[in-house]
Amino acid sequence: VAALTISMAVLWHRPDEPSLKLEIMRDMDKLIDISNRAVADYGFRQAVLYGATDIANKWSLSKDEAALLSGTVLTELRALPVPVQPADVSTEQARLAEIIKGLF
Repeated sequence: VAALTISMAVLWHRPDEPSLKLEIMRDMDKLIDISNRAVADYGFRQAVLYGATDIANKWSLSKDEAALLSGTVLTELRALPVPVQPADVSTEQARLAEIIKGLF
């Protein structure tokens, strides 16, 4: 009975466990990486805006991540000026990163 209890405990993950938090951070980091690159590189932004599904596949995004990319992230990318001025890139990247963090 003790061995069964231990093996079942290993399979159970609570939301506050570090391993789950690490997975969520990796998911969030992928979207932040994509948005950072899209802010800095207008050509990549076009690829994301008009090929979000392809970007999601290339970056191995989960179904949920792809939905966030196609929704909130694309909305924010569409609102950016063309092009983002070099002096504004880091500010816009930080702003989008905070929005993405708020989604998780």
